[in-house]
Amino acid sequence: MASAAKGSDQLGELDQVTRAAIGPRRVGGIYRSGYLDCQYRVEEVLTGEVAWAVIPFSDFALVEVDLTGPRAGRSRVHCTAWDSRRDEIVEMPERHRR
Repeated sequence: MASAAKGSDQLGELDQVTRAAIGPRRVGGIYRSGYLDCQYRVEEVLTGEVAWAVIPFSDFALVEVDLTGPRAGRSRVHCTAWDSRRDEIVEMPERHRR
């Protein structure tokens, strides 16, 4: 699979381990990293070959922009798994609110 996942439909095609690592994060959503203690907005969720081109050892990569913290405005790409014990949803994107 080679895609930049823009919606939850593409994420549903991923294996269970990758979906769990991405967690609730969706494009346009705002989340708080318990590890970095900052809020960020997800710009893209990359999967498959697109993710491998950025992070060769991972089936997914998240492109994010820090909204708070010492490096607000910084864009970063990583494959850190969602940890429900420390990470939080601040605001889900409009299309995922129920």
